[in-house]
Amino acid sequence: MTGDDQKKLDVIGNEIFVNTMRGCGKVKVLVSEEEEEAIIFPGHGKYAVVCDPIDGSSNLDAGVSVGTIFGIFKLDDGAEGKAEDMLKPGTELVASGFTMYGASANLVLTMKGGSVNGFTLDTALGEFILTHPDVGLFIVLLSGHRPRADYE
Repeated sequence: MTGDDQKKLDVIGNEIFVNTMRGCGKVKVLVSEEEEEAIIFPGHGKYAVVCDPIDGSSNLDAGVSVGTIFGIFKLDDGAEGKAEDMLKPGTELVASGFTMYGASANLVLTMKGGSVNGFTLDTALGEFILTHPDVGLFIVLLSGHRPRADYE
């Protein structure tokens, strides 16, 4: 937890995330901004998921977007979900991304070694459709990362 006030939407979003990760059978560890401790699931899951299930909920009254931020690590064989199993650099992520919820639901996803792609939820199909292929540079520009400059 980051110290932000937890909203009802945060609790509901976290419950959905926890139940989905538990039910998929692939995840061993879930680290959520809404939980004090990592959640270790029984079974033989090989992945650890880190997330903020509903980012931006404290700003809903200002009319800004909310979304989900996530990263996925592959655990080493025999990992038990301890802190040392999780403390890895971002370069070890096998996938990461975010969703934004609003008039449309958008998903931006990258897989290790791949490009960054944007998808939009087609509500008629109930599936995300690739609508913005290879948007890597666009995302970097939006995130405010730029070459360091010395100003005098």
